[in-house]
This record gives sequence, structure tokens and C-alpha cells, in this order.
Amino acid sequence: MSNPITPEYKSALDSLVLRVKQAQYNALKAFSTEKVTMAWDFGKLISEQIKLHSWGDGVIENLAKDLQIEFPGVTGFSERNLRRMRLFYETYSQNEKLAPMVSEISWSNNFRTSSNHPNTTLGFLNSSIK
Repeated sequence: MSNPITPEYKSALDSLVLRVKQAQYNALKAFSTEKVTMAWDFGKLISEQIKLHSWGDGVIENLAKDLQIEFPGVTGFSERNLRRMRLFYETYSQNEKLAPMVSEISWSNNFRTSSNHPNTTLGFLNSSIK
């Protein structure tokens, strides 16, 4: 025998559902922030090591292959993505206004804006994090 759904029960259920959705959103946002931070760190390390050791761009292909061996089944470590991470770091690291803001938006939005003019990028970042 089931009990009829009372307004109090419905309210409690709605509150629980809302809390789950908030937790899911917060987890996704934290993941996105960490993904951008990792891309920044990868780009920085690759950029600095290439300059420090006078490595050619071919090292990025080797790093991509070795990372894919180290993390089979994990996506995001292609040569193309590592080059994007390097470009991402090199683009934003030289701009005092942009660098602190990059973790506030998703990796895909960061990548889209990294090829834009700095003033356009700054405007986009400001509007995105509001």
C-alpha cells in the first residue's frame, strides 16, 4: 500500500533533487578548473623544457606517444592537444590580466579565445566569469 504524496514530502524530495544537481554542477566545475590548470602546467613545462634544452618541436610527438602508453584509454594527450596546451600557456602567460583568469572558464573556451586578440580575449573572459 503506497502513501499519497503530501506537499511536505514533495518539498523534501525537491530539496534532495536540487542538492544532487548542485553537487553535480560543483563537481563538473571543479573538474573543468583542474583540467584547465593541468593544461596550463603541461603547456608551461613543455614550453620551458623546449627552450631550456633547445629541443625541436618533434619532442611533442614523442611526449604524446609516451603519455598515451603511460595512460592507455585516457584521452587528451594527443600531439595536437599538447601543442594546444603549449600555445595556451605561451599566449596567456605573457599577459598579467589574462593569466589569473584562465582557470575560470572551460578548456574549450580558453582554447577558442587563445588565438584572439588580447583585448577581445579579456572581454570574453570578463563576461564569462560573471
